[in-house]
Amino acid sequence: MQYAIKNISDYILWYCNQKQYCVNAFKLQQILYFLQAEFLVAHETPLFKDKIEAVDWGIKIDPIYHEYRIFGSALILYIEDPDITLEYYESIIDPENIEEINGIIDIVGPYNWQQLRKIICKQDPWHYTYYYFEDKEIIRSRIYNFFYEKDKTESDN
Repeated sequence: MQYAIKNISDYILWYCNQKQYCVNAFKLQQILYFLQAEFLVAHETPLFKDKIEAVDWGIKIDPIYHEYRIFGSALILYIEDPDITLEYYESIIDPENIEEINGIIDIVGPYNWQQLRKIICKQDPWHYTYYYFEDKEIIRSRIYNFFYEKDKTESDN
């Protein structure tokens, strides 16, 4: 199932606040990249429809970039709202998908955005797109193929 990227990014910020993971605009987009990869491999469908681009600082997803670029590399200020709870998010995101999302966030959450950038920029989808194509969109099939092969190799060992 595809979701609005705004709902997913709001959930990421809420969850990271609960877990005390630091998030800036760059890291938010990087988390979305890893979530997209997970859903492409696990479900063979994207989590969200928006394009992912390879840029100097790693990953750019236009709606998220434009909403949070004002923060730059500073932490995104999260203001708690007592009406926004897990139950609220479970009403707009399937609870099973929330579990998967939490699992990925818990893996990448402890890393800072520079560490995640180094990881992403060494991966074929980013590297290949950034250096060999004028259009910087990292197409979904490139993400799927890279992470599917990686997942397959790890499960074979």
